[in-house]
Amino acid sequence: MVAFGHNDVVTDNAFFVRSGKGSTSLPSAGASEPELGIKSFGLFDWQQSSVNSVGQEWAWNFHWLPPEFLTQHEDELIDLLLATYRGRGVAVAKRDFLRHYVLGCAQMFVFGGGGLQPLMGKLHAKGLLQDFAPDDERCRDGSLDGAELELVVGAEMTRRTFTNVCNIMRRHGFAEEWRRWRKERGMSEL
Repeated sequence: MVAFGHNDVVTDNAFFVRSGKGSTSLPSAGASEPELGIKSFGLFDWQQSSVNSVGQEWAWNFHWLPPEFLTQHEDELIDLLLATYRGRGVAVAKRDFLRHYVLGCAQMFVFGGGGLQPLMGKLHAKGLLQDFAPDDERCRDGSLDGAELELVVGAEMTRRTFTNVCNIMRRHGFAEEWRRWRKERGMSEL
């Protein structure tokens, strides 16, 4: 269940080098590498990388999704993920995955909560908090300057983080799993 995670895979931290072959348009489904014209790709900005569990890494990847989407499609996403692993010769039991997945949410809960008060203070100081809404249109409509847009997008991502991890923890019995994990390691009950 051990995985190495980059923990910050966004377009700003990725690079792609074209081979000169292929089109610059989006590929069709099932396109091969030569058809895409990509020679190589990679990631940089590794300061958040760490060794974690596979479940925690996928909780990290899923927690940015719109909460309604994750709630509706979580089971099929996890089933597809585990089927993909099996298809590549790596068997991960769903129960083991879910234990790591739900316990890994504690990290994102702390991560999302740690910056919440300063972020809300900055939004309030700029007059952006009083009409802030989930999936705020201002993230897309071009009405904010760069610094304000960064704050509103940050607030939306923090909202998604908190909503998703709380929902995951509720759906998959975080408190019971936390007790089980502590007991297995000989720790006292809280």
